[in-house]
Amino acid sequence: MRYDGYGFGNISQRVPPFDDPSCRPFIITGTQTGSCRSLGPEHFSTVTGCVPEQNRVTSTGPIKPSSEAMTHATLYEVDSELRVVMHVHSPHIWSAATRLGLPATRATAAYGTTAMTDAVREVMNQALTRELSLFVMGGHEDGVVSFGRTAEQAGHALISILAKAYLIS
Repeated sequence: MRYDGYGFGNISQRVPPFDDPSCRPFIITGTQTGSCRSLGPEHFSTVTGCVPEQNRVTSTGPIKPSSEAMTHATLYEVDSELRVVMHVHSPHIWSAATRLGLPATRATAAYGTTAMTDAVREVMNQALTRELSLFVMGGHEDGVVSFGRTAEQAGHALISILAKAYLIS
């Protein structure tokens, strides 16, 4: 079984203040927490700042934030209405992405890099990305990102595309 039964990825949620464009804090799962059977407060970090151009993330909490924190921060920056971002590893969605016509970041953009933040800004300019609330990370095998105003919206985007991916595989 790929990933040995572990659930790799990360999830984040914005926290107030929502109306201050210079401050978009969010809580995110910590780095290397995919193998945890359940998560407690010790597995989360609050990202208090992000400057992708300098490859810099500032945070507080008992654990370092996920290496995808810059991707999450970029999504919150691009769309101030977003409240939840989910990054999962889905071989089914990723391998069916082209056949499903899913939006994708360019394959040369590695995860956790400034190139990925640029690629996220580009893919978020596509109407289909906004319509699906989802995109595939072209340079991050199995990487899929969904987002929404609620966890239900972000989760539904993933489940609906996963169902379509299973239908064509």
